[in-house]
Amino acid sequence: MRLDKHTYLVTCEHCDGTGEVEIYYDCGKPASSCCGGCSATGECEECNGSGELYLHCCDLPEDFECADCMNEQTLINHEQTN
Repeated sequence: MRLDKHTYLVTCEHCDGTGEVEIYYDCGKPASSCCGGCSATGECEECNGSGELYLHCCDLPEDFECADCMNEQTLINHEQTN
């Protein structure tokens, strides 16, 4: 979602928007005797538990097309042809 010029609110991919991630601990036991209890749910460090990130368009994937950048590029191209 566009919030401001070149600024977007996106769902955190690290926690899938939940704000929580599974944290695994090393108990020192071999995997063959694993009980599955060496983990806990914790706050996502990427989004600080909010599930959302405020990102500048430059920090989004390369295939993302920022409407503001497109408008600025059109304006620059228009000015160069005059």
